Amino acid sequence: MTLPGARIAVLIPTHDHGELIRHAVASALDQSVPVTEILIVGDGAPQATVELVTELGTADSRVRYFSFEKGPRHGEIHRHEVLRSETDADLILYLSDDDLWLPNHVETMAALLTESECAFGLAVRVAPDGSVRSYVHNMGTRAWKDFVLEKHNQVPLSAFGHRMSTYRTLPHGWRTTPADCATDIFMYQQFIRARATAASSFRPTVVNFPSRPRAGMSIEERNVELALWAQRRAEHQWITELQGGLLEDRQRLTAKERVSLWRTAGQAIEREELLRAEVALLQKENGRLEKQNHSGRHALCTLRAAAKRRLRPSRYR
Repeated sequence: MTLPGARIAVLIPTHDHGELIRHAVASALDQSVPVTEILIVGDGAPQATVELVTELGTADSRVRYFSFEKGPRHGEIHRHEVLRSETDADLILYLSDDDLWLPNHVETMAALLTESECAFGLAVRVAPDGSVRSYVHNMGTRAWKDFVLEKHNQVPLSAFGHRMSTYRTLPHGWRTTPADCATDIFMYQQFIRARATAASSFRPTVVNFPSRPRAGMSIEERNVELALWAQRRAEHQWITELQGGLLEDRQRLTAKERVSLWRTAGQAIEREELLRAEVALLQKENGRLEKQNHSGRHALCTLRAAAKRRLRPSRYR
């Protein structure tokens, strides 16, 4: 599969985030490598959302909307239905209706998917106070895959993508997620258990705005926030500063990990010395016991010999 010939679809699940989806869709349409289509999957979305995405579809024919009644959990079964019957794309990328992509996200993910069956982009997390932190991961390693299998995660849905051919080989695909697991993690686990090859990006291309810390914000307030960041996402200077900040974060993380490794190594050396001392004591004790056993065996042999002499018939009787 080569990048120039790949058909790329974007799947955006939505329920009721109002105007936020307008900014998400705009970021998906403004890419250095254009997408083939944007599939918006409505999970019991209200009429206002239906009208908004219909408007977006009128403005750009690549935007298609699929309306469903509210399904269980986050309507994962609707996503599976759309992927199964409504697209012939080669690559599937995902975007939450309240996140943004930087202009090179599709290009970055498509490049990863030429070599791997699923791809995990690098996202930055924006707090309500405007501070930015980076997610860190390397899904090409066994350790990070195990991390996800243990229900931990550093990759929001907006930073995930896969080949459609690989998705078709999964035993289930999107399905209702158990209550004790996050929806995106549950999906990632399927690819990991299917032993799909995976790759991570180490350049930020996703701006993530988690809903949980914004529980006290109204949709209007969130729309103002997202509109501001939507303007910044295409500013070269801001992206350069963002990447520079992430580099500093990575350097600090690397330094922290190095200190941790040194501490662990020091503890291992101390433990080794203690074990050596314990082994020496055990060897000494074992030698003492062996000596006692040798003396005991010698005494036993002497007693046996004496007993045999007493029991032997005397020739002078």
